[in-house]
Amino acid sequence: MNRMKMNQNNRETGIALILAAVLLALLLLSLSSCSDDAQADDAWRRAHAVPISFGTAADVADPGPAIATRTAWGTLSLDGTSPGWSLRERGFGVFASHTGTYRYASSTARPNLMWNQPVTYTNAEDVWAYSPLVYWPTTDAGADEYVSFFAYGPYSDGTTGDAAAAIVDFSLPGQTGDPWLLYQLAGTEDDWRSSQVDLVWAQVLDRTRPVSVFEPVVLDFHHALACYGDGLTFAPSEACRTRMCDLCTRYATPVSLTLTSLTLDYELTSKGRLVLNSAGDAPNWQPVLSGPLRVHRRITLSPNQVIAHATSATACTLTPYEASDQGIFFLPIDISGEPQQLTVTAAYTLSIGQAGTSTLVVSLAGARAGERHNLRLNFTLPDTY
Repeated sequence: MNRMKMNQNNRETGIALILAAVLLALLLLSLSSCSDDAQADDAWRRAHAVPISFGTAADVADPGPAIATRTAWGTLSLDGTSPGWSLRERGFGVFASHTGTYRYASSTARPNLMWNQPVTYTNAEDVWAYSPLVYWPTTDAGADEYVSFFAYGPYSDGTTGDAAAAIVDFSLPGQTGDPWLLYQLAGTEDDWRSSQVDLVWAQVLDRTRPVSVFEPVVLDFHHALACYGDGLTFAPSEACRTRMCDLCTRYATPVSLTLTSLTLDYELTSKGRLVLNSAGDAPNWQPVLSGPLRVHRRITLSPNQVIAHATSATACTLTPYEASDQGIFFLPIDISGEPQQLTVTAAYTLSIGQAGTSTLVVSLAGARAGERHNLRLNFTLPDTY
């Protein structure tokens, strides 16, 4: 009886050990399976990590007439058409805000993914590159999240290089709200041409991770500045023709009118803040009311050209004076009480011994970014001769 009981106890102990071994094996298998799943999940994430890349609309399309026809010194274009700058050579800066599952307009955003990240063009690979790479964010479940991009060009670090003479400051990396840059007119009153810096900007809101690793964020850059006086024409009017014929008759001799000098004195807003989140293709400029609100920029030309020559009471040849590449960039913002304007002073002589000057003031109010304005001046002799 005792032996039977002992055998029964042994059997029960053996069964318990077998069950424990089975449970241990199942536990180890489960742990191994979890580890394999984790490794597979990590491998999936690594395999599906997509770096953020950039391209420009001008790489594949006509940048538009407002960009293509500017000839002012310092014009920024894709290829640097003379006498301009090349965006591919100068690069651009990017601010990027990751706002999670909420769109930019519903978020208190800051540039938490990129802050003034320089992006440069690599000729050998024909790509826009930056370092270190930043990857498209996703949630733990793999869901896509929103990223908004704000860019400007040419790139500036705000301290060194010729672009830094105009693009001098930025919103801070930890600052919430739309990113911005501070732009000021570079150079001096009479020495500004080689110092002026064109400015372009672009934005792409609420982008999510692309399906293809080769799909870039395409930035469609627009000019943020207005341009005036790109081409200049100083033309004697029909009334000037009549006056010249009258003088020819009165003095009984051919009469010539010579344009000896032409001075263009611009009074322009000195600086402004460009908020890089703008509606449509109109830049979001804000005035900065500190220091001198306006500055002078002058152009002095010495044509010494005969623009009218009368030989009889009815015959007078008119020859307009023309100049090119005289364009000046300025901020298209109007500050109350500080209008932007151009004062033109023309000095002339008459072959019969008289000389004089004529002055005209041109308002620049209402100028729009991206537009270039040629300047045509019609001249008439005063009645004093």
